[in-house]
Amino acid sequence: MLLSRHQGLLGTVIDLRLEGESDSVLRACESSVVAEIIRLQGILNSYDESSELCRWQRGETAPGSELTQVLTLAATWHERTDGAFNVSAAFLTGLWEEAAKSDELPTSETLQDAVRRCVDIPYGIDRSGFAMREGRCSVDVNGIAKGWIMDRAVDTAFAHPGVLDVMINAGGDLRHKGPLGMMVGIEDPARPFDNLPPMTVVQLRDGALATSGGGRRGWRIRGRWYGHVIDPRSGWPADAVASASVIAREAATADAVATTLAVLGAEKGLAFADAIDGIGCLVVDRDGTAVSNDVWAAATIR
Repeated sequence: MLLSRHQGLLGTVIDLRLEGESDSVLRACESSVVAEIIRLQGILNSYDESSELCRWQRGETAPGSELTQVLTLAATWHERTDGAFNVSAAFLTGLWEEAAKSDELPTSETLQDAVRRCVDIPYGIDRSGFAMREGRCSVDVNGIAKGWIMDRAVDTAFAHPGVLDVMINAGGDLRHKGPLGMMVGIEDPARPFDNLPPMTVVQLRDGALATSGGGRRGWRIRGRWYGHVIDPRSGWPADAVASASVIAREAATADAVATTLAVLGAEKGLAFADAIDGIGCLVVDRDGTAVSNDVWAAATIR
């Protein structure tokens, strides 16, 4: 087994667990996986002005195949969720960050104007491929790119003959492939720093797990706490859900569905998840009530 930790990738800490036939195979695999994460991060990073994503949005380049794949996937989830998942929601997040600095809530007019600009996915397809629509919000694909990169990294790992089992942990979001599997503890979002036992434990094998919610991050404005998850359909923080955890086959799917459930809330979120084959979910409301579906229950150990 090879265990390693890498700082500053995908905006977090990456932990790798690799199993294989020899130490030399695992070391080569580790190098390839880290290099692939760095390469794809350089394409999709919305905070790096030199990334392909940022250069495309400035009109300096056409999107390459990998950026197009992520944009297409984001557009698919935008349509599938009726706008609850929207990669232009980062523009709305920026409005709330400015509101926190001034300690003044955004006006209804400001939010309505922002939602009008961002309600449609901010790119279209024409004969030249994807093109930004004039006057629309910019795109931040971080809500799906991390999972997509983790999926590609696992593919890279298994391109090495002799690799048997791979686990990638990116700040608590997980992707696993192989026969060994792993147990994953889900923390109580109301007490994440108390070193308490997990509120539940699930078995993960050949799949992914992602968690979203406004419990930890957000803004205090005029004495009230507003979570960082924004409903892109209204422009307001979606504050009914403390955390939404999702099991899926791929990490990109888990990312998108977890974000969607944090916006939709427990009742609508579970109904949405149940309509997708193989999706397990656990949603914890602000009052601490936890609800899950049958797929999640089947993966639960305790």
